[in-house]
Amino acid sequence: VPCTSLNQNRYVFPRQSIYSIKFYLYLLIILFFIFRTSILSAQTHGAEYRTIDSYLYGRFETSIKSSQGDGFLSSFFTFYDSADPWGEIDIELLGLYDHTVDLNIITTGQASHIRQHYIPFNPHLEFHDYGFEWTPEYVAWFINGEEIYRQSGAHITEMDSAQKIM
Repeated sequence: VPCTSLNQNRYVFPRQSIYSIKFYLYLLIILFFIFRTSILSAQTHGAEYRTIDSYLYGRFETSIKSSQGDGFLSSFFTFYDSADPWGEIDIELLGLYDHTVDLNIITTGQASHIRQHYIPFNPHLEFHDYGFEWTPEYVAWFINGEEIYRQSGAHITEMDSAQKIM
C-alpha cells in the first residue's frame, strides 16, 4: 500500500487503502464466525512415535499416563512394515475404562490373541511403567516391573520378523 511519510515515525495512508484494509479485516472476521465451529471443534490432535530401526526380540518399556475419555486409545506396540507376515505385540489402554489394559498378539491373517487384564489403579491419573519381553518362545507383559501375563505357543514362534516399536 503506497503511503506518505510525515516524519520518521508516522505515515499517512491514502483513504482508499484504509477502506481496503477495513474490508479485508471485516472479511476475515466474518469468515472466522462462519467457520468457527469447525475451527474450534477440530480438536483431533494426536501423536505417534515410531522407531526408525526394526527389532527382533528384546525387552521394551515405556512410561504412560493414558488419555481418559470415550474414543481415546493410548498404546505401545510393535508393528511390521509389511502385510506379510503380519505381526503385532500390543499394550492398549482405552480411555473409557479405568481399570483395564488390553494385551494382545496379532499374527498373520489378523488372528488376535487378546487378553483384557484388570489393573488395581486408574491408568489415566498418573504415569505407570508398561513393557513386554519378546523371545522366540514367549511374550511376557509387565506393569511397574511386575510380570502380569505371558503367552507362548505356535503363534509366538511364527513371529520371527523384525518390527518397529510404536
